[in-house]
Amino acid sequence: MTDTAIRVDLVRGKAQDTMGPCGPHILPAQFLPDVTNPKLTLNVNGKQMMNSSTNEMLNSCEEMLSVISEFVTLEPADLVFTGSPSGSARVHGNCWLKPGDEIHAEIEGLGRRTYE
Repeated sequence: MTDTAIRVDLVRGKAQDTMGPCGPHILPAQFLPDVTNPKLTLNVNGKQMMNSSTNEMLNSCEEMLSVISEFVTLEPADLVFTGSPSGSARVHGNCWLKPGDEIHAEIEGLGRRTYE
């Protein structure tokens, strides 16, 4: 994978320690109403920062898994952090997270998490 202008790739940008909070439950795909297009929402301090779905990502989940599996052996229950659709900090005037921010993240069919 190529670096961006600020030299961040998937591992450095998404997979460092403490950067991937998950849970408290993992739900098998067979229990989701639509595994190909769940709605993703993110609010920071009550302001909506993302309202999108996985089908709005640059590459489909299937495409990403195909490429990743060329380099990494994927096993059942592995988690893959793929990035997100539009709605990043840059889109919102470089509004980056800071200590004390309250974050509400939701994936349709999986649930909602709050982080402080």
